[in-house]
Amino acid sequence: MLEAVAEQKCKKVLFDGRKVIGNPETLERFFYSEFAARSVLDFEERGVSRLTQFAYVLTEPVLDPKRFGETVARNRGMTLKAFDNVPEALRWLEIEPAK
Repeated sequence: MLEAVAEQKCKKVLFDGRKVIGNPETLERFFYSEFAARSVLDFEERGVSRLTQFAYVLTEPVLDPKRFGETVARNRGMTLKAFDNVPEALRWLEIEPAK
């Protein structure tokens, strides 16, 4: 995904993970979030900014109601927010929905 973000010079990314299944443990959420934030930093020299907004749309139990993973990634410099629906994610990204 970051290859495409760098190539297209995207500043806003909507990740629709509503079909992702599983029930991640707290430690798995930590490791994924740390990996995601580190990956964004690794792509900085290729044009992916820490300010690139990532909106993750997920469903429970993949989406943690307490947003632990979101907090971990944000604390490591990633600009992201997790949502349970696309319209809210698009509003946060300040993108008009397709008609």
